[in-house]
Amino acid sequence: MVILIATVVAGPSRSRWRGRPVLSQKAQAIKKKLDVTFAGLIDNIKKVVRMKEGKTGDGNLAEGVSDKATISEILYKNVPLTLTFNSSLTELQLMIVMAHEYTHLELLEKSRTAGSSNEFALKEPELLSAINNSSEPTDWGKINDGHHEYMGSHVDKMEERLRSAFPGQSEDFYKYGKWGGGATSSDAFLKLTKSERDKIIEYLTNNNL
Repeated sequence: MVILIATVVAGPSRSRWRGRPVLSQKAQAIKKKLDVTFAGLIDNIKKVVRMKEGKTGDGNLAEGVSDKATISEILYKNVPLTLTFNSSLTELQLMIVMAHEYTHLELLEKSRTAGSSNEFALKEPELLSAINNSSEPTDWGKINDGHHEYMGSHVDKMEERLRSAFPGQSEDFYKYGKWGGGATSSDAFLKLTKSERDKIIEYLTNNNL
């Protein structure tokens, strides 16, 4: 199964983004649906996020422009980000990948709205704890890993988002696709029965997610 890594680093200024390639029509159509589903949840962070397509990875919040942003800057400051999607993804893959990365944006919106570790601890103790408890060696790795742990504990919310944004898909898409992107590394996933885990992994593997 492909794990969708969402490393978060400082991106280029918006002035440098002008004239660069943007999303394909397929990605734009999916983005439009997710914009409706996530309305009110990522309004601020979207202002400093550039979305584009590339040829590597699946989906990630990164362009290694600079890895000097600290964990505090990433979580609480208006650090620009670049969200890149692989241009070769199928429509089904892109729906899962983009919904997953939008969820990363939603979680970053929570910390940036809090503005400080003290406020974040008061408003989102579970999310901050997941980040702080990560064993990843880098700051952006801790955030990425913590986000995935939190997503695993709230995977039904992802199912709701997928059903809202993409009605008419198969039940397997909602039931198993909600785990795509890294939630399978969470404690919540490991607590499922072996039969449940096997079905999820089979779906994600068959669809190269």
